[in-house]
Amino acid sequence: MKYILALTTLILIPFAFGQSKMGPPTKVETINNEGNPIKPIQTKNSRELKKETIEIKKSDFKEMPKQKQKLILKEPEKYTIIED
Repeated sequence: MKYILALTTLILIPFAFGQSKMGPPTKVETINNEGNPIKPIQTKNSRELKKETIEIKKSDFKEMPKQKQKLILKEPEKYTIIED
């Protein structure tokens, strides 16, 4: 009988303490003077756009698939096609 009582208490104690830690996550919102919530500035996973242009040889450009060629021609400020 003692063994059964000891085993059940050992099994049930972690569940009793584990439930107290769980709860809905708290959400913090900062409100500005006008009463509107301020959105946080995203710092993680934000990519910096490079100002450099990518040089592509004319022979390589002709070998590319049509969809890739159209993409390159739509963005002339990003890509420059150079002679071989």
